[in-house]
Amino acid sequence: MKKIFLSAGICLTVLSGYSSGHNDGGAIDFNNSGRKKYDAGDYKGAIVDYDKAIQIDSTFYEAYSNRGLAEASINEFDKAMTDYNKALAINPKMSIAYNNRGLLKYKLGRLGEAIADYNTSISLNDNDAYPYNNRGLAEAGLGNDSDARKDYGKAIEINPNMALAYNNRGMLEYQARNFDNALKDFGQSIKLDPNHSSYYSNRGIVEYYQGDTTNAMSDYNKAISLNPQNREAYNNRGLQEYKMGRYKDAIADYDMAISMKQNDMIAYQNRALCKEAMGDKEGAEKDYAKYHELKGDK
Repeated sequence: MKKIFLSAGICLTVLSGYSSGHNDGGAIDFNNSGRKKYDAGDYKGAIVDYDKAIQIDSTFYEAYSNRGLAEASINEFDKAMTDYNKALAINPKMSIAYNNRGLLKYKLGRLGEAIADYNTSISLNDNDAYPYNNRGLAEAGLGNDSDARKDYGKAIEINPNMALAYNNRGMLEYQARNFDNALKDFGQSIKLDPNHSSYYSNRGIVEYYQGDTTNAMSDYNKAISLNPQNREAYNNRGLQEYKMGRYKDAIADYDMAISMKQNDMIAYQNRALCKEAMGDKEGAEKDYAKYHELKGDK
């Protein structure tokens, strides 16, 4: 049987500046209105409000940084970078803007540059847990696990209620096969934020590898109930069902995963294994072919 691959989402949240140090009430009102829309997921509406704030006060660096965050949320990365740069040109000591620009560079795969921005953010405000957490992700991406672990620990030291940092450290422990430590960290992230779907899915992965079928299935089910669009949870539950011999259930989960992402090559590979186990040779061959096509095999 081919090796099965698992994936688990890691989420980032960043702080966004409110209106401080500006005297124009209209600009402040639009900035704060934009922040409310951003928090509600109305990123385009937030951008409109930040535009208005900047039209009133072209030196309103918080509004530039906030607009950059909203633009990054809808993948307008060039505009976001321009806004972060503008905010920092006006106020070179704006630690939040360095953190947010670092996050954008991380998303773009520019990990070294992201770390440089996080370093500057921390030098300006070493009591903010977010840049430590975010720097940990970039360090982990570069294979610097020891530095990443230290950064997650520092983030937790600053903010013991930061569920995200526990989750990210848990992923690091999982990748190092330190399963007991990973379970503790994922458990703490769930305790602090019991409505976050990915935390349950992540813990389920560890339980799967420890042979804890009951708890793994419970966590995958919980993850999906909290977020029916959690593709990783369907993939991972399918793997558990395959192991249990519940091939039809596993195929249904892989069908869901593929419906969310047509080029999910791991779901095709896993579904092929299920079809193969059920004696559906033709169906398995089609899924294997699709897997190799997406993988780029010749």
